[in-house]
Amino acid sequence: MPLLLIVLAAFGGHVGRQNELTTQQYSLVVWAEKPSVKAGSDVWIKVQFTNFSDNEADASGNFSNQTGLDPYYKFDVMDEGGAPVAKRKYDVPAEGSPVNRTIKAGETLTEEQNIGRLFDLSRPGKYSVRVLRHAPDAASPEVVKSNTIVIRVTPAARENP
Repeated sequence: MPLLLIVLAAFGGHVGRQNELTTQQYSLVVWAEKPSVKAGSDVWIKVQFTNFSDNEADASGNFSNQTGLDPYYKFDVMDEGGAPVAKRKYDVPAEGSPVNRTIKAGETLTEEQNIGRLFDLSRPGKYSVRVLRHAPDAASPEVVKSNTIVIRVTPAARENP
């Protein structure tokens, strides 16, 4: 019986290390140079995607002319109560601009994303933002998750009549 436990422990450790390596092939880091904005302003964040794998990563997409956001990213934006923030609705159908690109092994792609064009962040408050992306390897079910940041929306300045 002790031999069986040793064998299971050895294989269990190996499997755990494989999962650890898989999740470190890609990295997402998010930050805001202006973590506090006035209501009604653009809300820009930076998204840094790093390819730690040994292969090129496909980062092509069809960027919406309405939002300009990278279609590979899924943005989780929550209000202070933890509820998802509503997405903006546009009256005209979205058209896209195709972009073909790759991220070489060991390289990083940093993009600015205006999440205020996709989400209604017009009410003052604190909003948490996290970005997710499927791993570029089509065979991998891995979802890469970023850190979570907080954006503070303050009341808009009043205009003097």
